[in-house]
Parts: sequence; C-alpha cells; structure tokens
Amino acid sequence: MAPPPPRKAQISQEAFDAAVRENVEDFEMEEGEAIADAVHTFQLQGVDLTGIITDGRGKEEHPVILAIKDLKLAVDDNAGMDRLCEALDKLRLASAGENASIAVRNGAVEKAVLACKRLIDENNASYVSTAMKTLLPLLNDEQSKKDFFSSAGCEVILSFLSRHDDSSEISMLSAAVIASSASGSEMLKEEFMHLKADEKLIKLLRRYVENAEVLSSACDALKALVSPDDTNVLASNAFKNARTIWKAGAVNAVLETASSNRKDPTLLVTLCATLKAMAVNEEICKSITGDNGLELTLEFVDESAKMPNKLLAKNACSLITQLALSDANKDAIVLQGGCQKLVTLASCYSEDVSVIQEVMSAIASITLRSPSNATKAVEAGAIDLAVEMMDKHPQAPGMQKQTALILERGLEKLIRAAKSRHASCKDASSAALRDLGLDNYN
Repeated sequence: MAPPPPRKAQISQEAFDAAVRENVEDFEMEEGEAIADAVHTFQLQGVDLTGIITDGRGKEEHPVILAIKDLKLAVDDNAGMDRLCEALDKLRLASAGENASIAVRNGAVEKAVLACKRLIDENNASYVSTAMKTLLPLLNDEQSKKDFFSSAGCEVILSFLSRHDDSSEISMLSAAVIASSASGSEMLKEEFMHLKADEKLIKLLRRYVENAEVLSSACDALKALVSPDDTNVLASNAFKNARTIWKAGAVNAVLETASSNRKDPTLLVTLCATLKAMAVNEEICKSITGDNGLELTLEFVDESAKMPNKLLAKNACSLITQLALSDANKDAIVLQGGCQKLVTLASCYSEDVSVIQEVMSAIASITLRSPSNATKAVEAGAIDLAVEMMDKHPQAPGMQKQTALILERGLEKLIRAAKSRHASCKDASSAALRDLGLDNYN
C-alpha cells in the first residue's frame, strides 16, 4: 500500500476564537470580518478547520454543543427511555450536514454510544432505531471512528443486531453502521471481524432475501470489511478478511440473493460490486463461477443491453474483469459467449465512455495470456469495436489504454497467421510484430 498521506495541522476551538478576538480587539475589525480573516489565515497555513465553529456563535451557545450537553445529562441522570431518545433525536437534528464534524469534535460519538448501551436490554425497536439514526451520520471521519472504537461501539451494534434480528429496520441500520464505521478504518475492520460480524451479515442476506434495503446495507458492510482502504496503515488484512468471509459462505449467500432479485437492477449493482470486492484470489473467483455466478453475471450483461442501465452494465463488466483473474474462468467466459455479449453491450453504449472502458477492460482481461481467446474476441468483432471506439473517444485515456491492449492481442494473432500463410507477407508481418514490441517477430 502507498504511504499514508501527510496530515493537515489542526487547532482547537479556543485557538480559533482567540484569533478572532485578536482581530476585533487589536485590529478593530467587525466580528464578521474578524472571523473571515481568521478562517482565511488558518487556511493559508494549511490548517484543517473541520469541526471548528466559525459562524460567530460562541461554543456554549451552539445548538450542537447544547444538544451534546443535553444527551450527557440524560445519560448521567439515568433518565427514562423517552427522555433519552428525545435527547438523541435533538442531537441528530442539530448535527445534520456540516454540523456533524462539530458534533464529532465535541464528543458526540462517545455520548451517543453511551446512550446506545443504555438501550441494549430494551425490547423497544423504536428506541434503538432512534439511537442508531443519531449515531450513523456521525461516523464520517477518522476521529469519529477512533471514538467509536474506544467506546466499544462495535460490541454495542452487534448486540443490537443479535437482539433485534427480527426487525428489518434495526438489521438495516446495524449493517449501515458497520459499513460506515469500517470504511477507511483498518482498526474497526479487525474489531468487527474479531466479533464475527461477517457471520451475522451473512445471516441477514439469507433471512431478508426479499428486503432490498437490508440486503444492500449488508452487502455494503461486507464490502467495507474486505476493502483495503485505510490510507493510514501500510498493510491491510482485507485479503485475509475476504478469505474468511468466503469460507463463512458469503459468496454463496450473495449469489442466492442475486438469483432471487433478478428484477431489481439497483440491488444487482450492489451485489456485483460485493462479489468483485470479495473475489481477491483465483480460488474465490473459481467458486463464484462454480456457484453459477458467471451465468448470472453474463445474464446481467444481456439485461443491460436490452433494458439500458449504465450502472449495472459497468458493474457486471467489472465483475467479469475480476473473475478473469482465473485462467479457467477466462475460457469459461468465452465458451458461454462472453466476448459476443460484451461487444453487443458496447454497441448499446457507444456514446458512454465509462461503460466502454469497462467493456474493453473485460475483453482485455479475457484475452490476457490466451491467444485462443484473443481469436474468439476477434471473431466476435472486438477489433472493429476497438478501432471504432478509439476513433470516437480520443480524449479518454483509460478507455484508449484498454482498447490498445485488445488491438495488440488481436492483431498479433492475425499478423502471425498472415505471415505463416503467405511468403509475400513475411517481411511486412515481421516489421509489424516488431513495431508492436512483440517477441519472436522474425
């Protein structure tokens, strides 16, 4: 993994307020001008002002701070459930939008988790729902995830999930909290895996097979657990997590979900992305194909061509690219007409570079180290498609790169064939192979 990016400097609320006071008292600025100058000065210095109150209201008067204090009071006083949930809802409303960062900086996550702990033994799903709806939007940065971890938030959420697994809303919210908190946090991925969150998520996939909201949240959570997306660590256990989750039956559960929800393209997009995230090695790629995953994916390619859906088209092609990590899968894709299906799909989205790039990437992966598959791709029209798309979209470097790979592999086969069949073509063919940078061109 790449080294962590440099961190921006941070300041306290008190330091910012002091700079504003200095502008007012020493430079006789009006309050609005003093605040704007302080913001500008700190930004020039590369300071991160996230979570700093910059609207002129004092810290003690800000609605977010008042809401946090009210929640702390409700928790400390062992208030009744109605009073506790009223305080939680007040914090949720006050922390909306950009105010979430102010809430996190002032301890809202810890207070919300403490409130959640009070609700673990409650049978009222409405109370639990209120608590998680307050907590969920706060889990949006590094500090919030550290606070969530140190407050034992993982244990609390999984307790909710265990005790309220008969509630689709609690199940959906619990999975959403796992997804949001684990994204970008290796520490929380490890903690959730240690607590076997993956097994609970797989159970959700099997239990709520007809509930798209729960299924989507559960898939997002699984993706978060297998994604190496924490830029603050040099090595991730995401690969190991993917193997563990696969062995627990996640691939089979996702494929069964996809098979049962063929008519929901929005959910299918999420399912394709989840399978791709889990397919980290040849063994898992083969298991997806062995569990009818390839047939389903090619079916989604067909459906995307018949009933245009750009997101499904892109994600289905991206999954094919990932499955082609296995040489055996490359051949299976070709045998099931994958090359022709991809060329047909491209013709339906010829004006959309993002789809064409995914199609070209899939064809390039299928033909990698496989001259016979390159021949099949040529026969399906991949060369003509590649030339047409390179001409149509000259300003799309990603698509041009993938298309160039297809041309190289397809043309090599054709050029060598011409060279072997016709003596008059030998010199020209050798020169062409040499110019393509290929070995054994003489």
